[in-house]
Amino acid sequence: MAFLAGPRLLDWASSPPHLQFNKFVLTGYRPASSGSGCLRSLFYLHNELGNIYTHGLALLGFLVLLPMTMPWGQLGKDGWLGGTHCVACLAPPAGSVLYHLFMCHQGGSPVYTRLLALDMCGVCLVNTLGQCLPVQAKKKLKKFNLGDL
Repeated sequence: MAFLAGPRLLDWASSPPHLQFNKFVLTGYRPASSGSGCLRSLFYLHNELGNIYTHGLALLGFLVLLPMTMPWGQLGKDGWLGGTHCVACLAPPAGSVLYHLFMCHQGGSPVYTRLLALDMCGVCLVNTLGQCLPVQAKKKLKKFNLGDL
């Protein structure tokens, strides 16, 4: 099948040292590639394809659903909360897609390290910015004496 044709994949021992962090994944490593080669890897089977597509689907889902479900008109002067909530929801899957897609870049370990940091920044953003909306909601609900939520 032409869709699945790609370069010869590497085994764990032949992969670059910075990608040898999981000794249980023995095959399916992409060879070092240019940026366009990394993008072409979206169209053949390898050991990161599941990560790329599952996080990519989550990213697309958030991009479609967040603008439709956010009560922008009700936020008023707290409209910044909607923006921070969107960033918090989009950062982890976006960072993860970039990390998994370009981790085999020919730039080697320095590029990999930057991509990993970007991926972790997404996780940090969801853990910090993701709390803005619930904290503000709790403050507003306390005005109505609804008890301790």
